[in-house]
Amino acid sequence: MKTITKKFRLPLGLLFCSVFLISCLETKENEVAEVIIEQPAVEAASQKYANIVEECLNVMQDFNFDGLGVYLADDVQWYWPNGGMETRSIIKGKENVINFWKNWRATSGVESMQFYNSDFMPLRTNRSNDQYNVVGVVVLYYGDITIYGKAGSTIVRQHLVFSFNDDDKIKNIFSYYDRTGIVQLLNVDLSSTN
Repeated sequence: MKTITKKFRLPLGLLFCSVFLISCLETKENEVAEVIIEQPAVEAASQKYANIVEECLNVMQDFNFDGLGVYLADDVQWYWPNGGMETRSIIKGKENVINFWKNWRATSGVESMQFYNSDFMPLRTNRSNDQYNVVGVVVLYYGDITIYGKAGSTIVRQHLVFSFNDDDKIKNIFSYYDRTGIVQLLNVDLSSTN
């Protein structure tokens, strides 16, 4: 019996060492594969961007459209909720956006407006999507606005997406809401950029 055990010691030892070394190499390869993590399409962004959007809406509520310019990039684009992404009306440039809102205030008959029930979600988009080609910081805004005019008032639930440039200025505003109540109250088309 002692003779048989001595004969198999060396081969068994070599087999054990080979299996141990192979298992160590396999673990190392698996660990490397697990370290590679794909960047998420969307992640949280700083609350400061939500604060900027809230300040921007407060300025608009006060009809301080020159003050609105502080928050806008020179090449800002305001997208209206008419048509699809390829056909919707767009106001391009800070000066044009400010002049549009000044003209709207002067000609619409709006006496006051109030933003409330507001929710802000600052996000960083790492890849563009089908709805808009924006990569970087965006703020999703959901809220109500009541517009008061000479003929009464209307309440509109709206969703706006504000995107920012590298200087923390608003570069795009994508608006989504049902304009029916506003058009009926004021007898105007908000998407007219002329």
